[in-house]
Amino acid sequence: MRQLPIAHKSPASGVQSRRLVSFVAGMAAGMSLGLSMARAADTASEHPQTPVAASASAPAAAASSLAVASASAPSAPASASAAPVAPAEARPASLQPTSTPPLLMRSGDGSYVKADLASLPKVVVEQPCYQYNNYWCLKGTQWEGQEKVGRQRLAVFQDPIYAARAIAITMHAYRFKHNLRTPREIMTRYILSPDCRKSGPGTAKCTHMWGLVDKYAQRIGAALGIGPNEPMKIFPSQSTVNLERARTLFREMAHIEIGQTLRVPDELIDKGLERAGLKAN
Repeated sequence: MRQLPIAHKSPASGVQSRRLVSFVAGMAAGMSLGLSMARAADTASEHPQTPVAASASAPAAAASSLAVASASAPSAPASASAAPVAPAEARPASLQPTSTPPLLMRSGDGSYVKADLASLPKVVVEQPCYQYNNYWCLKGTQWEGQEKVGRQRLAVFQDPIYAARAIAITMHAYRFKHNLRTPREIMTRYILSPDCRKSGPGTAKCTHMWGLVDKYAQRIGAALGIGPNEPMKIFPSQSTVNLERARTLFREMAHIEIGQTLRVPDELIDKGLERAGLKAN
């Protein structure tokens, strides 16, 4: 197995970064603010997170933990004042973030360049998932690197690398614990509360959320070059991952949550997969 490759991107020039400011501000009013705002109206929605105890320095142990991920992970309290987990200083050195790759920002021609975070409009930087280093809007449980539980019961991460690790573990559990293979199956669990999954789209409370399932299943399928009901083929085995397909899936899911203006770089996704104990196939 090969180690996950880390790509290198050239940062935008100062002039190019300044030109992005007016473009980003102009599209902020119409951009997606992320699915977390839609979920705020459905506070029962939960992601079945199952943190892995092993660090990235022991991939075999981590993969084993992933394979038997338990659904009994303790639920985060609804209060935003929940006690934080152990401080970063107490964590093993192997779990400490190392040079987190910067976010990318969409430029006027549609390409993505290194984000000038100081110039991002208020509507972008005030999103809870952005502020919490939680680009996939995962609910708080007892994730490695989780400092506390914030608004909407979202995990507040010490560093985005921990969020990337957490989404890798979540998607792995979806596949091997819950046998979810297609974009529609993934989005049904990722978006909907248990009540809405059980009752279907017939109730007024759940109609909108089921509509989002259809919308985002189509979007993720299109990004992967498949239909919404076709297998995604992200994990060839319990310990390996199709790197390019995982990058595509995680990128699109982050777009759903924090909008199209920002993009999660491949380097961050790669680091999250590696820390989850997964190897590129």
